[in-house]
Amino acid sequence: MAPDRQGRHQGSGVHITGGAHNSVIAAGYRAQAQGSYGASPSAALPPAQEELLQAMAELRVELAELRSEMDERAVRCAELALDEAESEAAKAQPERDVLHFRIQSLATALGHVKALASGVSAVRDAFDSFVSS
Repeated sequence: MAPDRQGRHQGSGVHITGGAHNSVIAAGYRAQAQGSYGASPSAALPPAQEELLQAMAELRVELAELRSEMDERAVRCAELALDEAESEAAKAQPERDVLHFRIQSLATALGHVKALASGVSAVRDAFDSFVSS
């Protein structure tokens, strides 16, 4: 072990400097971490935006129910696309072009799963309502 600038010894492993507030951290063999990001409950979003977030949440539940029947890599790609879409949609002022791209990525990731077609369509429809509002 080598001493740090204050003369303390630092061992191997995870060392976090700075804040880790609202962070997702996992360490170790096959460690997994999952986080949820979005607007705070006190922030009021327009109804069309809330409906979009609700459609995404329902799709996430459907995806979780079908997880065991799907290829794990496909599930991870879909979850990543969903995380990114939800993160953008939950912003006070989401960038519509970015959100459109995220939803297209989600549709691409799940396009081959017939059991999720209605959920993907619901997200697309909610996005269209949001854009036209």
